[in-house]
Amino acid sequence: ECEYYGQQYSDGEQISSQVPTEDCSGCQQRVCQAGVVQWQITTNCSVKCCFFNGASYHPGRYIQNACARLVCEGSSGQFNYWGVDYNCPKCKAYLDPHIVTFDSWWSYSYQGCGNYSLTQIGNSYQPTVAVFATFVPCGGWSTLTCVDRVTFKNDEHTVITIEFKNSNYKIEVNGKDYDATLSSSSPSIVQVINNVYPVMAWKSWGCVNLQGSSGILVKFCGSSWSSNQVYVWSDYDVANELKGLCGTVNDNPDDDFLTRDGTVTSPWRRNPAPAFPLSWLSSDTSDGNCGGRNIRANRQTQNRCELDFTFEEKYYEQCNTTVSSGFSNAEPEEVLTIINDCVFDLCNVSDPDAWVKAVVETVEVQAVIQEDIQNFTTSAPDTTTPLDIITTTISFETDSSTPYTTIESTSPSGSSTVATPDSTSDNPNSSDETSLSPTTSTTMAPKPLSDKELFKAILVVLESIKQSYDA
Repeated sequence: ECEYYGQQYSDGEQISSQVPTEDCSGCQQRVCQAGVVQWQITTNCSVKCCFFNGASYHPGRYIQNACARLVCEGSSGQFNYWGVDYNCPKCKAYLDPHIVTFDSWWSYSYQGCGNYSLTQIGNSYQPTVAVFATFVPCGGWSTLTCVDRVTFKNDEHTVITIEFKNSNYKIEVNGKDYDATLSSSSPSIVQVINNVYPVMAWKSWGCVNLQGSSGILVKFCGSSWSSNQVYVWSDYDVANELKGLCGTVNDNPDDDFLTRDGTVTSPWRRNPAPAFPLSWLSSDTSDGNCGGRNIRANRQTQNRCELDFTFEEKYYEQCNTTVSSGFSNAEPEEVLTIINDCVFDLCNVSDPDAWVKAVVETVEVQAVIQEDIQNFTTSAPDTTTPLDIITTTISFETDSSTPYTTIESTSPSGSSTVATPDSTSDNPNSSDETSLSPTTSTTMAPKPLSDKELFKAILVVLESIKQSYDA
């Protein structure tokens, strides 16, 4: 028999649940063998690691440098989607199109045609990382342009294009069809034939999502009214290098209208000087005026609200009702921006009643995105461990995937209970991955320990208790 922390185990009995080995080549568990508690290694694992871009992730840990919270689920070895990190800068282009830059709550309007760089690293016409959007006349209105196609360049070898035609998505990877059925619950690694690419893809609420190893997250939402929407989030590791129609990322919207040659055309305003957007035409587009048709000039001659202010009052009431009823947790500035965009469009389009349906679709998508962000803030596993000073009150718990040690801790802010992977000095699992506890309290200490510091502290306490038992 073996004695382990005051409990008796018979020979051959399993003491702890399986946990993956550090390199994820197998699993290990504590067993009683010939009166000694030992780690037993096996390849017959009930709990699995997840893999992405050459890295392995233990259950409960998530992909770093990604705005989508993708957490490894141990029973399946697949990542689960927990929402969008609200800390990531966000840019969006929607309706005809209105563009909200990374640094601003408010949108600007631009009705050009062609393929534009929404955001990219650097000024080059051949950037290493970029998101391009193609604007074309849409909805049967000669005065409107909308997002038709989005191209995500994650790296020099990974270019993914998304279109929405006849109520279906068409996705190509490096010019080849990507026919995978995208799941809403388990993001999958993009693979075409035998080629695997460092991008995770999934669907949520009818939108296609792409999280790249570059740190860029793209969401493309097709519309039955041709007013497709695109949203881009950037991890902060690359955010300060980004430029394009989405502006820069430095919390200063006044320099968002930065041209490719480094000139700021003006502080933020509703209609930027054409030099700004035209400078971000891609190298395969030479004409930003839709084949010679000046969309902007057409729009200005169609504005019925400037001719009769009663139209603006009517449209504001209509837009306020449509937009406000679709949001519950959005920031007031975001709601007001979409209301203003709605009024702007209805004043200009030839069929306002029909265009309201496109506005409704836009509101529905943005409400879902807000819910994704809400899910992240309320449900997604967190890396912060509320532990400052460890006391010696320790008990042991296990679940189906990982043994956990419950540690009572005290800090200047009070007590909290933290569930952490059960570890002793002979446990080889002490990697640098971010550890996520399945059950943690939300009591926060002023200076939470890092994963490595926490692990060392646990070892110190466990070693102290072990010595007391030995004595």
